[in-house]
Amino acid sequence: MQLRLQPFAMIMMTFLLACQQKPTQMITQKKVMPKETSVSSLISDETVILDVRNPFEYSANRIPSSINAQWSDFTSSSPETRGVLQSDLFAVARRLALWGIDPQTPVLVVGKGLDGKGEEGRVAWMLTHLGVKKVNIARYDLFRGRVVSLEENEPLPKNKETWMPSDAGLSELKWPDFVDKLVPHRYNFKFLKPYLVDGKEGNRVGRFLNSTLRFVDVRSPAEFQRFNLQQLDPKFQLTHIEWKRFFLPNGTVRPETFNDLQKMGWGDEDEIILISEDGLSSGAVTFALHQLGFTRAQNFSGGYVQIEYEMGRKAVAKKPKENKSKKKSKK
Repeated sequence: MQLRLQPFAMIMMTFLLACQQKPTQMITQKKVMPKETSVSSLISDETVILDVRNPFEYSANRIPSSINAQWSDFTSSSPETRGVLQSDLFAVARRLALWGIDPQTPVLVVGKGLDGKGEEGRVAWMLTHLGVKKVNIARYDLFRGRVVSLEENEPLPKNKETWMPSDAGLSELKWPDFVDKLVPHRYNFKFLKPYLVDGKEGNRVGRFLNSTLRFVDVRSPAEFQRFNLQQLDPKFQLTHIEWKRFFLPNGTVRPETFNDLQKMGWGDEDEIILISEDGLSSGAVTFALHQLGFTRAQNFSGGYVQIEYEMGRKAVAKKPKENKSKKKSKK
């Protein structure tokens, strides 16, 4: 009897063991918050240092072999578009080549950190926009006494061959493209009315309605209260985050911002439009967001300066001409 039951018992044991097998686990990859930048990782023998402080501050206390550069040296000469990059990006690349910078050159941009207005981040954004791949930023005094390999009599970096900017980031948003983002939503902005000719215009650009689009004002609280687009149309979805929240006191990008934005529901596939007064601090935040993995962030480089200019220009264009025949001549 026992011999007859043995095969049956073995089959039952096999069945029970199979039922106890753990179910297959699904492994998902979670985004990891970027690590804080270490000082030693920011500089090497090949690094070109750009100091974006004003000429007086630079000459009074400079890092050996560094080059003084102003963010406004690479922008439009027109006051109403003073934050927009020069249209001839090849000319900008030629100037960078004279400073020893090409797409493969490691560059460190130093400035005043949170005591400034985001100048080092703006220049870093411009470099990455042109295709320079290894760009870091930091507060200038972080390197005093640390850059032991550089001597006062060291020559400036050697010139590089002229190179063509790749415009790889496509991270600058100019006025026509900025308007294209707004038109489908038909916000009640007076400067938009000339673009809202008929319903077809909205249909042509309606594809923007299907993507997550965020408009972020990065100016100071005082600037934001003075004037912002949401005051013109309460339906306009505008987030205010001051630019300083994206950086650490040492001038580097603040890694914790990654988690802060994720908690707010931001995703790395979101299209993010950064707005500041004149494209300065918004350029810095665009660079920071790219470093944090939000690669679809764009700098509206015209900023509120250009918005207010366009508002005034449209108002002047619509102003009726005065009828000179009704004027009475003074006796």
